[in-house]
Amino acid sequence: MSGSRRARWIIQCSAAVLLAGCATMEPPSVTLSSLQMQQSTFFEQRFLTTLRIQNPNDFDLAVEGLSFDLVVNDQPFAKGVGKSDTVIPAFGSGVVQAEAITTLSGLIRQFQTLTRAGGPKLSYHLTGKLKVRDRAFSVPFEMGGDDLLQLQARSNRRDE
Repeated sequence: MSGSRRARWIIQCSAAVLLAGCATMEPPSVTLSSLQMQQSTFFEQRFLTTLRIQNPNDFDLAVEGLSFDLVVNDQPFAKGVGKSDTVIPAFGSGVVQAEAITTLSGLIRQFQTLTRAGGPKLSYHLTGKLKVRDRAFSVPFEMGGDDLLQLQARSNRRDE
């Protein structure tokens, strides 16, 4: 095999390996399952969030970690991170827990928004990314809902 043929063969094999690792993946659906207060100080509040991940792919997703921003009533509320060793089965779902932290200013913004809104309805928007094993890039996600209080009530009933 000549030098140029060998180089071409190596490049083709390398490209095939790279393309196989970049197989298409449908983004998973990530929803906020629960939000529970863990610890609170004057300047910082910590929450335990449970996120449900639904995998629409025909292969398992090994979630190594995630990060996210939680917006409540169109105002930034909390930032969260979590390390995980959870495998979401193909065409299945699973949960991952992560810590979310808000600050005094985030809490004050929410209180001001609630008093102006004239009611206890809380809309929310969650954006973030999942780190999935064997993927070069993180997988982004985004979801929202109309009533965070209803979600919290369901979570509290489950704990009883």
